[in-house]
Amino acid sequence: MRRCIKRLYVRWISWCGLSVNRSIFGAALSIAMITLVVRALSVGKDMAVASAFGIGDSLDIFLMACVLPAFAISVFAGSFYSSFIPVLISVREEHGHAAAKKLFSSVTLIALAVLGAVTVIFSVTNEWLIKMLAAGFSPSKLENTINVFDQMLPLILIGGMALFGGAVLNAQKKFSLVAVAPILTPVVIILLLYVFANGSGNPELLVMGTLSGAFFELCIIVWGLNRAGYVCLPIWHGLDNNSRKVITQYLPMIGGAFLMSGTVMVDQVMAAWLESGSVSALSFAIKVPALVTGLAAAGLGAAVLPYLSQQIAEADYRGLRDTLTKYSKLIVVISLPLTSIGLCFSEPLVELLFERGSFSREDTMLVSEVMRYSLLQVPFYILGILFARYVSVMSGNRFLLYVAILNLLLNVILNIILMRIIGVAGIALSTAAVYIVSTTSLYWIVKYQMKKLEDDGRKSLEI
Repeated sequence: MRRCIKRLYVRWISWCGLSVNRSIFGAALSIAMITLVVRALSVGKDMAVASAFGIGDSLDIFLMACVLPAFAISVFAGSFYSSFIPVLISVREEHGHAAAKKLFSSVTLIALAVLGAVTVIFSVTNEWLIKMLAAGFSPSKLENTINVFDQMLPLILIGGMALFGGAVLNAQKKFSLVAVAPILTPVVIILLLYVFANGSGNPELLVMGTLSGAFFELCIIVWGLNRAGYVCLPIWHGLDNNSRKVITQYLPMIGGAFLMSGTVMVDQVMAAWLESGSVSALSFAIKVPALVTGLAAAGLGAAVLPYLSQQIAEADYRGLRDTLTKYSKLIVVISLPLTSIGLCFSEPLVELLFERGSFSREDTMLVSEVMRYSLLQVPFYILGILFARYVSVMSGNRFLLYVAILNLLLNVILNIILMRIIGVAGIALSTAAVYIVSTTSLYWIVKYQMKKLEDDGRKSLEI
């Protein structure tokens, strides 16, 4: 049996190594399978949370307290992924591992400084920020949200550095460890809700579980970095050309990520304007769509960037076009049937997953309606991940900024219109419409950039 498994593994590795497309597919599939296990545990966590909290004030408080920390991680740590990784790969290929380690140390220090500064700013302005974001909350609910927000602030530094370190491991094609690390947070939350069953309905249990899980995840990522030869000692090696290149790419990426992540934040903030429980309803409704898009983001998003960066470095423009065509078709073939199934079975799915304990039949009806609208975004969201990676590796981050501005403006306008007509479900429909527009825009940008690269390549050959 062991020999048979080993033989299959060797054949799989050999098959994946035959082309870049197969390498991407193999890496993406491996990450997706691991992420599926992580997401399954996350669904178990959501079931436990639904039973303990239902749709009401306690969960609204926790979710609103998480908005800004999650936003900061996505913007300030997530922006390093597209700005730092292509430069790191280029330095490693051209100058060797020692030069890549020096760049890693310098950028690690920059990341710590940025995330630390954001944490301090949020701490100083906490009351003003929460009152602005959760303006629809009652005074007592608002006060509790501020308290929980203060407790969640360490997540910015812990979760941000875990995301940054995970990006570096992905650049080394160490995908499995990064994919499996997030399993710890749902496990810790489930254990806490089980052990402290009498404390169900207390948002501080969720705070404790989230922070503990993020810390354990960071420890695993640091261990993986050390094994890969990247010792996590933030040392400044001066502002050389490579560091400048990272900073030059990072600044516009912050703006783009701010606007793109702002779409999620705007949805939650505007849901807080509606009746009590709307923030929770929106959160539960996006769980199933997020399961699919999360698998795609973890698998396709993480696996594609290193290989595309390598193709750019080798000027393999035909390979770039071939990869785009194949994976666009694959995404459509897989995502459309999944979306259709979700649309047909949204209500029984919500009933199966969440309707127990504090989660009532009325909650099921509301959440399933919102979920149907949210599922419409799935094919476009996944295609958008692929197109955005292409735009990024072709140094077109400024285009991502333009698309992000369009996204945010369109999202606010559609939210205002649709939430007045169909309530919190209108926010989900608005998000789906935004992804349709943004993905279409990214497609045309990719076509323009690839044509420009091919033209420049032909000119250089003529010279």
